[in-house]
Amino acid sequence: MNTLIKNMPRVGTYWEGEGGHNGGIFTPRDGSEPRILIVDIAHMLQRKRWGKVESVVDATSLFDGAANTLAILRSDPDNEIAKHFTALDTDGHKDFFLPSVFELTHLFVTMGDKILEALDGWGAWSSTQLPDFPSYACVQFFDYGYQYWSHKFNEFGAVAVRSKSLSY
Repeated sequence: MNTLIKNMPRVGTYWEGEGGHNGGIFTPRDGSEPRILIVDIAHMLQRKRWGKVESVVDATSLFDGAANTLAILRSDPDNEIAKHFTALDTDGHKDFFLPSVFELTHLFVTMGDKILEALDGWGAWSSTQLPDFPSYACVQFFDYGYQYWSHKFNEFGAVAVRSKSLSY
């Protein structure tokens, strides 16, 4: 068994030195490498607009929030959420991002109760924009797990996430 997996703390608990809570192993169905999601509950944002309403080229991945977040910053360098998360330095880690729609789905399953409490019952933006309607991005709710596409001028919370490779 991989020593990292063997020694990682229980899902939902704080992972000392990793910048947040263990969100569990995310295994995307797009064939990309499985990875551990780590949630920085202390630096979540409350009631923010997604940002630029126009199309953000390449912010449409369903599985890769880190790539979407970089695409958002390329298109909108002043994006409040993306700037905040990429500027975080927690436990020496500076690789936080706004999660994709399926990364948020995974986090609803593994630690939705903690995120719901931290967001004071509000939903959270994903970094995934709707390809055919670029003024919409997906929102994840942590009470019952539903998602919907919301206009980017609406306000929701945002979850700071980083990922850790399973290979060492």
